[in-house]
Amino acid sequence: MKTALLLVFFSLSTQVAAQESITLTTFNLPHYGYFPANSSILPVADHTFTGESVRTIRCAFKSLPYQLTIKVMPWKRAQLTVQKELADGFFSASENDARDEFAVFSAPIADQRWQWYFKTSSKIKPSQEGFKQEAVIGALNGSLMKTWLNENSYKLGVNAQSSEALLKSLLVGRIDAILANEKVMNSLMHDELNYIESKEHSVRPLGVYFSKSFLERSPDFLAKFNKHVRQCRKSF
Repeated sequence: MKTALLLVFFSLSTQVAAQESITLTTFNLPHYGYFPANSSILPVADHTFTGESVRTIRCAFKSLPYQLTIKVMPWKRAQLTVQKELADGFFSASENDARDEFAVFSAPIADQRWQWYFKTSSKIKPSQEGFKQEAVIGALNGSLMKTWLNENSYKLGVNAQSSEALLKSLLVGRIDAILANEKVMNSLMHDELNYIESKEHSVRPLGVYFSKSFLERSPDFLAKFNKHVRQCRKSF
């Protein structure tokens, strides 16, 4: 009996020891991955860190032999950390060529819609001629929205590290419009909905970008992760 128990214990210990650790980076982004309002933003996510993307990722990892750690930091640093091979992947990200150079995009973990946001009283709106040349636009620092605006020669204003800062800049008139994620902005706006309008820009799914160096070490990982992501999203 003792021998059998020791064998079971040894088997379980070996399985735990065999689990490889994986570190993903992200930032505090309401709806997709965030700490409760008015709580501290911890550098390593605990059980209070939740959201659409986080739930999907944690669900997928339940079926994978990995110990998952999620580190929370500014978005630009989250991506740079993976690029420097100090972490294995980052989320929630939309796909673009610059990220494709050092990482591989996963199956979508969440939906995303880019929207223009502007004051109802604004004299210049996205649908009007001259908007691109005249309007000062804000987007989250390190975001693909900001990259797109810069590449397409829009006038950029403010260096915002959070969506809250972007909204405040719009309300006080530092910028004329915002290009941002619909779910994120809608989660922040309450009374502001009475005097802020929005207009659809485009639809761009969000995923996890896994570093190419990690995938070289674990060539079977991405196919399995993608399979579990699709199953998890169907079950929600």
